[in-house]
Amino acid sequence: MTYVEKAYPEEQIDAVWDDIIHHWTDTLNDEFGPTYRKVETDNFIIITDFNDDELKEYISCCEDSLRKILSSLRNIAYKYEKEKLVAIIAASQDDYYRYTSHFYPDGEFSLSSGMFIGGGAGHFIFTHVNHHTNFPVVSHEMTHALVSHLALPKWINEGLATNIEDMMWGSCPLIMDQEIAYKHANFWNKDTIQEFWNGHSFSRPDEGSELSYNLAQFLIRKLARSYDAFTNFCNEASFEDGGEKSLVENFGVSPQELIEPMMGEGNWAPKPELWDKD
Repeated sequence: MTYVEKAYPEEQIDAVWDDIIHHWTDTLNDEFGPTYRKVETDNFIIITDFNDDELKEYISCCEDSLRKILSSLRNIAYKYEKEKLVAIIAASQDDYYRYTSHFYPDGEFSLSSGMFIGGGAGHFIFTHVNHHTNFPVVSHEMTHALVSHLALPKWINEGLATNIEDMMWGSCPLIMDQEIAYKHANFWNKDTIQEFWNGHSFSRPDEGSELSYNLAQFLIRKLARSYDAFTNFCNEASFEDGGEKSLVENFGVSPQELIEPMMGEGNWAPKPELWDKD
């Protein structure tokens, strides 16, 4: 329960949160500088330096992505009716990393052009290069926003987002050829696979990040073929065990059994007792 939920009567909570979000986004807009502006629609609050034509296209992309994600991930993705999703479009990579670096105090993270930042008021941020190049990233990061009510392990979360991005834009086709399989075979071992299950490998600065996304996309596409079981799996999965309990209960297979056909025999099971809980 949040401070707002503790401090205010239930009938006032929506209005209080609305005031908080508007004050916060006004402050953010001011901090990003005079070239930025804050624009609101029925579903979004957008902080950007886009001109009117770019902004119109971007809003259309956001609305289309929202509709398609909620439809494609029915009973998994969710948006509270009165909630507005907050998006920041950074005018430069300097602005982008100046902001996102606050969420990585150790200074180590993989390069990106977009990011969903959860906790508190979840929001997403993108870099402004050519605004059309943002569109696949919008769909990817919005997927994270729409499943943020679930306690998903990162491999499920990123697998969902990557497959949605590919479904909508064809921008990240699933490739599992001999070359990729060779890279997987050389990278994953009893130690690095624990980073996959606990989510740390997605932020690696080396090829482990790319391989993590590829493996997650492969596994989620495989599981989603049985959508009813997949829905229950996602809703019941927990990052605490890498999704193992929900996978066994809904599909009758362990994580070890799930990836053995691809990886071969090995020590692939999640071991939460070895994970750094910090």
